[in-house]
Amino acid sequence: MVAVQQQSVQSFFAPVAQYLPFMAPDAAQLEEQESKAKAALEQRASAAKELMTKQYEAQKSVSTLESERAQDLLVQQLTAQRDQKLFALEQQFAAQKLQLEQQRAQTVAGVEQQALAYSAQAQQAKFAAELQAKVTGVTAPAGPDAKALAARKEELLAAVAKQSEKALKRFTAQYEAQRQLVTLEAQRQVDLLKSQYEAQRQQGALALEQRLQQTSMALQQEEQEAASRLRQTTLALTAQAEQARLQREMAEKMSKMPYGFQPYAAPAMYAQAPLQQ
Repeated sequence: MVAVQQQSVQSFFAPVAQYLPFMAPDAAQLEEQESKAKAALEQRASAAKELMTKQYEAQKSVSTLESERAQDLLVQQLTAQRDQKLFALEQQFAAQKLQLEQQRAQTVAGVEQQALAYSAQAQQAKFAAELQAKVTGVTAPAGPDAKALAARKEELLAAVAKQSEKALKRFTAQYEAQRQLVTLEAQRQVDLLKSQYEAQRQQGALALEQRLQQTSMALQQEEQEAASRLRQTTLALTAQAEQARLQREMAEKMSKMPYGFQPYAAPAMYAQAPLQQ
């Protein structure tokens, strides 16, 4: 950037300096050339600042997108792991419910068979008692009647249903607790991952911003130094032009003096003011 600015200073002052020492430019010409050179410096500095800003925005955007992509990928992996654990828990819970239903069905079938057996025994005992009463005339004690057996059967079935329902509630509570624990743990890991990536993005953005500020300050310093060199060159050329003007005026006055009264004066030596590199 400094080299470009120095070339800009040289290119704007070259048309004026090439006429020295024979026709030095006046102050107005020098000021005009300085204004043009300064405008060119400001334009190039503005373009450089705009380019730096675009590069900063592009780097920030790319860094953010890359960070978000990596974050989303890890979040998807954590989500997939959570879903796998939930699916395993669901299968386990379904297997427990199926086993519980099978046990209940087997218990109910046993109660039904036992009730049928007791009912058959009671019926046989009733027939035997009736037969004995007809043959001997003695009434034998009757066994349990059908109503008592049916009531006992209903009590047993109710107890089986209650026990099965209690076991199902216990399995359901365990399943819901495990499911909630897996979900909360997965969400905790996702939140922690997002916070870590967000902190990394903030640190990256801060580093880019600091770099932009440092580059902007360096560019501003270069612009100020170039403007200072431009001003120094203008002042040097202005002083040289003023000296040349005074020498021309003195030469004109001396040329109008009578012949023989002209004091000897050494010829004026003009040199082009050096352009600082």
